[in-house]
Amino acid sequence: YAQNEHDLFFAQGYCAARDRLFQFEMWRRQATGTVAEILGPKELQRDIGTRLFRFRGDLKQDLNHYHPRGEQIINAFTDGINAYVS
Repeated sequence: YAQNEHDLFFAQGYCAARDRLFQFEMWRRQATGTVAEILGPKELQRDIGTRLFRFRGDLKQDLNHYHPRGEQIINAFTDGINAYVS
């Protein structure tokens, strides 16, 4: 059982990675413009576009836009994903 908000989102990240790690990897690659590395040259134009339009703003401000503790929540979630991967 979660003892606090961090534990809750950590567990959610862990369980989501257990069930959907391949999907997370594809989303990560779509966001970073590295899909062509695994799917081949047909994805190169998309990767180039993604890299050209990459987010270059203040990440902390963006993560906290929808929730005052957004940064902590997202970090707890990704810590759970990384724990599963490890």
